[in-house]
Amino acid sequence: TLIVMLLAAINYQLNLGYALTFALAGAGIVSMHLTHGNLRVDLARAEVWRGDQLVFLSATEYRLLLQFAHNLGRVVAAEELLTSVWGPEYHSDKEILWVTIARLRQKVEDDPHTPKHIVTRSGLGYLMPPEED
Repeated sequence: TLIVMLLAAINYQLNLGYALTFALAGAGIVSMHLTHGNLRVDLARAEVWRGDQLVFLSATEYRLLLQFAHNLGRVVAAEELLTSVWGPEYHSDKEILWVTIARLRQKVEDDPHTPKHIVTRSGLGYLMPPEED
């Protein structure tokens, strides 16, 4: 199709604050990367890289990271994250979110105490900020 040919010819830079890159082989997409600073997520392989190092995330940590990427630049309330990642029965279990975010920051941030990828907005929620040009 025309879309497949276009994706094969270019790296597509979204106007959302991160880059989304496609690579094609044969008839299908073999990799699709989301890049945010030094963090790269291979969506096709469910792999996360910090610089040139593969980061091993649990399935829950990976789903949480994807929620931040999907809501890039938007503050997401803890209850929304809990419901979308763990399910509606966890909507008020903030401790599980705090622990998981702390573990995720240890793995994806250069300095977990001054995060660039997962930022807290006190009293409001969390966000992955758009990248500065």
